[in-house]
Amino acid sequence: MEGINKRMLDVIAARLNFSYIPTQGIKDLKWGENINGTWDGFLGEIWNGTKDLTINGFSITYDRARDFDFTQPFSHEGYGFAIRQPSPLPRWQSIIYPFSGLVWGVLAVTLIIASIAFYLLQLKTARMSYMKCLVLVMKNLVNQSVEYRPKTIILRIFLAPWWFSAYVTGIIYACNLISFFTVPVYPRKLTTLKELAQSPYR
Repeated sequence: MEGINKRMLDVIAARLNFSYIPTQGIKDLKWGENINGTWDGFLGEIWNGTKDLTINGFSITYDRARDFDFTQPFSHEGYGFAIRQPSPLPRWQSIIYPFSGLVWGVLAVTLIIASIAFYLLQLKTARMSYMKCLVLVMKNLVNQSVEYRPKTIILRIFLAPWWFSAYVTGIIYACNLISFFTVPVYPRKLTTLKELAQSPYR
């Protein structure tokens, strides 16, 4: 019988001046479980008085801590759950990944407001239909050239910041789209025990 537990017990025995008889193994090959108020395994021999103490790797549960006096743990082992790595999401869906759902929603609302505002501002000069105004405003978001030249100061003041912000948004989308095409996108992974309990994994 060798190991750090044996050496620790030898030191304690020498310091407190007692002797012990080491034994190995157990008949039922169990750690210790409470069945109808009676313990089996290693802990069962202590419970029945067959042994005075046992040294082993135990998980300290509520029932065990209630019936047995454990030392302060001096060795810890890590355990974890393992599930199958999720498959990457389809590549064709990458066109929506660069922006979150909230950003897409804000862009849609902003596009509608901008097109309505442009339609109302140009009524006195160009008198274009709303659909044409919507297409003209949308062209900036996809970096398409716009042949329209605003004639009034109000339209120029309105379209200048819109064209600039749409241009920047298009560049951000294109850069993120390239990265998503390059690196596969995976579904959101489980990070908490609550998510694991609520997941379909069984």
